[in-house]
Amino acid sequence: MPRPITEHFAKVLKAPLCNRMWSWGAVRADGAIFLRCWDDEIKKGVALLGSSCEIPPQDLSLLRE
Repeated sequence: MPRPITEHFAKVLKAPLCNRMWSWGAVRADGAIFLRCWDDEIKKGVALLGSSCEIPPQDLSLLRE
């Protein structure tokens, strides 16, 4: 039986989700970012990501607080 996604993020990726219902991803202590994606969002093994806003590099540290 596959493990729940929340457990996978915490135990395998070492990047626990802040909120198991609403979090789309997590940041690990070393800065690695992991995002959830669904099968219908993957084309030829690649999930395309987009954003509706741009975050200046100097503000990225705010996301880890």
